[in-house]
Amino acid sequence: MADHVYFRTSIPGRDLAVRYVDAIFSIAWSLQDEQQFRQNIHQSAMEVNRQPPLVLPGITVYAYEDKKECVKT
Repeated sequence: MADHVYFRTSIPGRDLAVRYVDAIFSIAWSLQDEQQFRQNIHQSAMEVNRQPPLVLPGITVYAYEDKKECVKT
């Protein structure tokens, strides 16, 4: 298990994550966005002579009272 985990938020946060964390949870709205993010993280880690952190998929959960309410949105 990773000792340090980061949740994707900002450019300064990414820079910090590349240097100090073992894993990043990332929510992307497209496959292309996530691939670019992962490539950027891996390249940045190599620039500071560090093993790239794992980039793990994050999820967003929306909870509703019933299925009808969920289908409306």
